[in-house]
Amino acid sequence: MKALILNGSPHKNGSTAKTLKLIQDKIKGNYDYELIHAYDLNIKPCMGCLKCRPDSECILPRDDGHAIGQKMKEADLLVIGTPSYWSNMPAPLKVIFDRNVSILEYCLDKPPLPNMVGKSALLVVTCASDEVASENDLQFPLLITNLHYILHNSGYTILDTIKVHSSWNFDTNRKQIEQRINKLEIA
Repeated sequence: MKALILNGSPHKNGSTAKTLKLIQDKIKGNYDYELIHAYDLNIKPCMGCLKCRPDSECILPRDDGHAIGQKMKEADLLVIGTPSYWSNMPAPLKVIFDRNVSILEYCLDKPPLPNMVGKSALLVVTCASDEVASENDLQFPLLITNLHYILHNSGYTILDTIKVHSSWNFDTNRKQIEQRINKLEIA
C-alpha cells in the first residue's frame, strides 16, 4: 500500500514535521510512503479556466502540480500536515488542492462526484496558540472544516485529526502526541 505525506509547513523540522515523522514511524511497516514538502514545490496557481473539467488534466504548463496529482491518485492513504495560518492552511498546500480539482472530483453538469472513494486521509494540524485559543472558532475548527470539506467532497474517509497546540513547545507535548498516534488504527 502507498501513502503520500504532505508537509504544508515551511519548516522541515518544526512541530508539523515532527508529528508527521511520528506518523511515518507508525505506518512504515504497512505502507511505502513518500514525504513531500509543499514549500519545495514549483506549482503555479489555478487560473480558474475550468478546462480541467470534467476529468481532464490541468492545461497549465507541466509543473509539480501535475506530479502531485498523479501521486494523490496512486496513494491509498493521504496524510496532510499543516499549521494554522489565519485559520487556514498555508498557500503552498492550498494550491496543491486547487490545481488538482479534476483529480479529486468529477464534475460536469451535476453535483461533483468524488474520485477518491476507498482512500483514507489523516490530518495533522498545528498552532502556536495554547489549547484554549487554538480551539476557538478562528483557529483549529475553521482550518479542520476547510480540510474536511476538500477531503469529504473528494471521497476520502478521514481517519482522524491530530491537533498539536502550543507548537512552539512541541517537546513538552511529545509524549501525549505519541500516545495519540500510537492509538490510531491505520491499516
